Formats: sequence, structure tokens, C-alpha cells
Amino acid sequence: MATPRAIANKGVHHSIQSTEWLGGGELTWSTILSSGVDQLSVKLSWMDTG
Repeated sequence: MATPRAIANKGVHHSIQSTEWLGGGELTWSTILSSGVDQLSVKLSWMDTG
């Protein structure tokens, strides 16, 4: 189940979306300027192979 969270600070919008499932997960963090331009986006995904 996705859990979006947003933090607004001085015209810069930070967005964090995380999705977890059995055996793995995914995390996406992005910084968007007030102009709507996606300046930075980091995506992490992991798998539990244990």
C-alpha cells in the first residue's frame, strides 16, 4: 500500500512515496520547485532474498 507524504518549504516541494510488499519494497523521493519543474528524483528499490 502506497503512503505518500509531502513537505512544503520555501517554494520547494519534497515528495516521498514508499511502497512495500512481501519480499521487497520501493522508495521514491523527489524535489520539485515551485515552478513545477522536477529538479531531483531518487528511486530506491530492494528485494529480500533471504
